[in-house]
Amino acid sequence: AFAWTPLRLRTRLLSPWPPAAVLLAATASLAVGLRLQSAQSAGSAFLAETLPQFLCLVVVARLAVALRGAPDPGRAREPTD
Repeated sequence: AFAWTPLRLRTRLLSPWPPAAVLLAATASLAVGLRLQSAQSAGSAFLAETLPQFLCLVVVARLAVALRGAPDPGRAREPTD
C-alpha cells in the first residue's frame, strides 16, 4: 500500500508515533463528544461513538501491518518440487 510513497514519508508513517497520535485524536474526540452529549447537542453521537471507534480500527489495522512483518529479502526460497 505504501509502495508509491517516498522512503522518507514511508519511514515516518511506519514509526510508532502516528498510531499514538491517532489514539490521542480518538480520545479527544470521545471527550468532546461526551461533553456535547451532556449538553444534549445534536451530532454528538458521531464524536462520542463512531469517530473514536473508527480511529481505533485504523490503529488496529496499523498494528496488524507491523506484526505481519516484512519478508526477509536475504533468505532465498527453497525450490518446491
